[in-house]
Amino acid sequence: MHFISSLILVSLFSFLVTYFSTPYVRKLSLKNGFLDMPNKRKDHKIPIVRMGGVSIFSGFFISNLIFLVFSLLSGNSFFEDKLFFIILLGNTIFFLIGLAEDLKENIDPFLRLFVQFASSSLIWTLGLRINGISLDIFGNSDYSFLFPNFISITFTSIFIVGIVNAINWIDGLDGLACGISLISLITMSFLILPSYAFLAFSLIGSCAAFLRFNSHPASIIMGDSGSYLLGFSLASLSIIY
Repeated sequence: MHFISSLILVSLFSFLVTYFSTPYVRKLSLKNGFLDMPNKRKDHKIPIVRMGGVSIFSGFFISNLIFLVFSLLSGNSFFEDKLFFIILLGNTIFFLIGLAEDLKENIDPFLRLFVQFASSSLIWTLGLRINGISLDIFGNSDYSFLFPNFISITFTSIFIVGIVNAINWIDGLDGLACGISLISLITMSFLILPSYAFLAFSLIGSCAAFLRFNSHPASIIMGDSGSYLLGFSLASLSIIY
């Protein structure tokens, strides 16, 4: 299958999965009382379902899994870089962290922060790293500075956790976090390597579908699971770029 066609199909498939799964996620969440209560930081004035990240992740993960299997069976794998699987693992880990917070509110913020840093450190050990800073704007390698491991893991963890929480904190207005993530992912998709483009396009499809339900007046929000997933995705794609 042609590469561009594959990107379009993975985006379309993730869009469809998220679009049709969101009403079911909302219905199930209402039944079980998984609601986000209004406060001064949030736009909604009444309790609203907070489990939208489940439908975003469903579209993202299922579409990547299907096209990964199809690509491997066809012998034309676009997924040859191990960092693809590291990022996919990181997406899953941060989604699950956020899901745990959505299912059980009022988790201690210091415990939450500790788990985020521990997960970021794990991803660093697997190979997703900020290895240094390059000031090479004229093609001179003398302007590149490599970090020792301690500095590298510290910078990487702070960067990932910072982006994750930034997306989480702006998820107070209808469509804001999802819309910003969608625009960022579209921009990144033109800059990153082909295998990582599948990650971006699958999330583009999921975010576009979710905005149908998350735009004002929103009937569902992505919750911590969705914001953590998108935050880690933006952070990791920025690092590999």
